[in-house]
Amino acid sequence: MSQVITNAFETYWQGCLTDQVPVVLDEVVLADIPNLDITAPIDPNTGLPPQAQIVHRHPVDQRGRINNNAVAYSIVMDTTVGNFSFNAMYLINKASGMVGMIVYKGRETKTKTDQATGTTGNSLVKSMLMEYDQAATATVTTVEAGTWQIDYSARLLGMDEQLRLQALACFGPSAFFGDAFKLINKAGAYKVQPGVAMVGGLRIQLDAEQAITVGAKPVGVWVDVHHAGTILSRWDNHVDIQVSSGELTDYVDENGYFHHVTKLATVMSDNKVVDNREVIEHSLIHHIKNIMLTHGFKVFDKAGIYNWTVPENVSRINVLVIGGGGAGGGATASQNYNAAGGGGGAGGYSKKKIRVISGESFAITVGAGGSKSPNGSVAGKNGESSSFGTICSATGGTCGNPAIAATTTSGTGQGNLGGMGVGGDINGRGGSGVAGMANMPTIIGATVGAGHGGESIMGGYGYGAGGEGAATTSGNQVVPSSGGSDGAVIIEW
Repeated sequence: MSQVITNAFETYWQGCLTDQVPVVLDEVVLADIPNLDITAPIDPNTGLPPQAQIVHRHPVDQRGRINNNAVAYSIVMDTTVGNFSFNAMYLINKASGMVGMIVYKGRETKTKTDQATGTTGNSLVKSMLMEYDQAATATVTTVEAGTWQIDYSARLLGMDEQLRLQALACFGPSAFFGDAFKLINKAGAYKVQPGVAMVGGLRIQLDAEQAITVGAKPVGVWVDVHHAGTILSRWDNHVDIQVSSGELTDYVDENGYFHHVTKLATVMSDNKVVDNREVIEHSLIHHIKNIMLTHGFKVFDKAGIYNWTVPENVSRINVLVIGGGGAGGGATASQNYNAAGGGGGAGGYSKKKIRVISGESFAITVGAGGSKSPNGSVAGKNGESSSFGTICSATGGTCGNPAIAATTTSGTGQGNLGGMGVGGDINGRGGSGVAGMANMPTIIGATVGAGHGGESIMGGYGYGAGGEGAATTSGNQVVPSSGGSDGAVIIEW
């Protein structure tokens, strides 16, 4: 769920303060928006959706004071209201149509009673809580909010999420106890074994062996877990075993439930089963001790080609690849005018979480930083690319432009773009170099500003940083350019 107080309300509120009139929000608009990402931040400039998506308008039935900085607005929809589904709520000023607050939520259905079909409708109470400075005073709300206005389900869901996050911190994305959910081949019949596991911080249990049909091979077998229920029912962790030839990832379904997905096994073309589970053979304390003993990292930060082998008991790694930084641009002054070269761009970066097998080897390339310009009129070198196997890579930064002053004008070189990551879960561009500054006629001893190199993803002049541009004055005082920093490949497990 996501929510926002709009920029339109901020303007309206300031106007109410100036005119010394109360804030009025007196209607809730419900809408059903297709393909709505309820986890994404809401643009505060958002207004009402298209009329075709609006399913119901309802006057605010009750306004209650939570504290002086928070007011709850509630609507009560009895069994005469329906039928529709909604996943967005807008609190508005009915007279002007100004949208004060927006909430995106899981899709919910409102049904009305229909005696002809024997359908019994449901009653819904929906509340929107607005928090801003002196909200109760601004709205002249003196009545305390009733318990029926407070959505205790939100707090309970928050408690569930806190417990899930605590379990996630202990067990990681997935942990299977012993042979739980292990896929085995019994004379050509593939069966998932019973047991207990933790997936995405949720405890799941399979009480009996479950047969599956794998179809064409090779193919992956996955477990899909989500926590769900209703206001009147118990909330449980729901488990679904899926077979897919493609990679599956976590997702949010149409009802707003988050699904945690992890791979159990791969069935190869020769019918061999490769176990992809993260297995805990003993107690949690033993497992944590084992994690601590097997945790580590490796940094490759000198230009060159290397080979890295996955250590024992390691099944997942985090990789950061950084390209080499571009060199700074050179600079040549004239008799009366300064020159300042541009800074080189920093190397791009790519971050990737990778499943690995102990003993597996990967080729690693660390890109060299671009070498500096041999003289003021010649450009330096671009940074070189870095890579982790064929999985992810990052190009080097572009060298800064050189600067040559003319007889009547200063010379300035442009800074250039950083490199770009490819193939990672997160790919980014390195910092851009800054242009040199040499705009004024000079006398001997005057200063001139070289272009700064682009910043590394590691900060400042870290791995893959761009080189500084050169700076020269008409008095031949020279600050030479610098080469870019070598890139890096950092592996954590």
